[in-house]
Amino acid sequence: MGIINDFLSILSGVGKKDSPMSLSPGAIPSYLSWGLRFILNSTSSRFERISKNIFYLAKYSKDLTEKIRNSEEFSYEESTEGTLKLFREAERLQKAIDLSNRIYGESNSIEVLNQKQTIELEPALNKVRRGLVGAIHYKDDEIGDAYKFCKSLEESIRNKGGRILVNTNIKKILLNKRKVNSVVTDRAVLRAKRVVICAGSWSPIILKELGLKIPVKPVKGYSLTYSTAGLKNTPNLSVIDESIHIAITPYKNRIRVAGTAEFVGFNDEVHPKRITYLNSKLNEVYPSLFSKVQGDEDTQVWFGFRPMSADGLPFIGETKIEGLYLNTGHGHLGWTLAMGSANLLADQMINEETEIESLTERQVLRSINANCNSPISVYAKITENMISLKCEIFDHDGSKIFSKQIEDVKNRYLKIATTLSETILNDIGQDKINKLDELNDFDYTP
Repeated sequence: MGIINDFLSILSGVGKKDSPMSLSPGAIPSYLSWGLRFILNSTSSRFERISKNIFYLAKYSKDLTEKIRNSEEFSYEESTEGTLKLFREAERLQKAIDLSNRIYGESNSIEVLNQKQTIELEPALNKVRRGLVGAIHYKDDEIGDAYKFCKSLEESIRNKGGRILVNTNIKKILLNKRKVNSVVTDRAVLRAKRVVICAGSWSPIILKELGLKIPVKPVKGYSLTYSTAGLKNTPNLSVIDESIHIAITPYKNRIRVAGTAEFVGFNDEVHPKRITYLNSKLNEVYPSLFSKVQGDEDTQVWFGFRPMSADGLPFIGETKIEGLYLNTGHGHLGWTLAMGSANLLADQMINEETEIESLTERQVLRSINANCNSPISVYAKITENMISLKCEIFDHDGSKIFSKQIEDVKNRYLKIATTLSETILNDIGQDKINKLDELNDFDYTP
């Protein structure tokens, strides 16, 4: 079915009491162009290829997070027990299983559970067991308190001599012949040859002053955090309910329910209907728990503006302005992709571009399900602020059956990998790619 059908399903509920999404009529003009690009990038095939790219970036980021956690001895209420995605319809569960297999491949990190196994893994779901058909357990997923992680990171940076300015407004980025020169703030003028714009949903505003545009829009999301101190039999696992589009995450003495999407620009009002919606959904998943925490004065209401790109892929890398870099457009996966994105960007900034090139090449091979036995050549090369990507495919008799080279700005290396993969599959087909790996009938004799 793909993300487009899910998106349209959610969109059809705009204005309804139980809709996870809302669209302000006044905001429609500003989202129109972005929305059309979003829908064009939401076909089933494109969604799968984009998801594969995001998955590998997320895996890379997770490995780096684990590395820094161990080396710095960070503590941020982390849990490595995985995430449980709940399903209430057998058909939707099967489609999710098929999609997971296509994106992740056969992996020991994914476990399909029936109703009984789901309850055994998370006993707190027992009250709603009749409404569940099963779940997918993503065993490698990790959770934690992002704020505590960032505070630990801040302390580590300061201890190592790093300088962090808080409550500091950027007034202007100065250029010298289309090269970054300095950043003017309300506290000082900071000289710099390299500047990274990672201001989330506000990144396009900063870039606009420099004559640059990127398709990133704010999508407002909410969360409620309830105190569970003193309560027994609270949930152990992070849970995503596929049918009601919310995520519930337990922490020490707290539980957080998050979801919803408001297309309202930068409107900073707390919409009561969003709070009502999240309360009702917690009640649907954990009715016993909700009866104990509802109306608690300690409940924390939060909202933020997620920087959503039109194709779901982040912008990572240098812009057309020399020395000006981007790291934005991660949507609701900000922390999930943070460490990987930062490390890839750092590699670019210190001219260690080999890893970026290698990653782009691997993304193509993964997206078309090719391997080292395949007679397929993929070559990526970064020159200044551009990345070129070339692929050649040969048949078993040595004849060339495909050749294509494309290029884009290098901060869109994930996009260029997706585009080339789609071209290959459209021209050659997945069946042909699979047959290229079958070399049993190929004679290697000179």
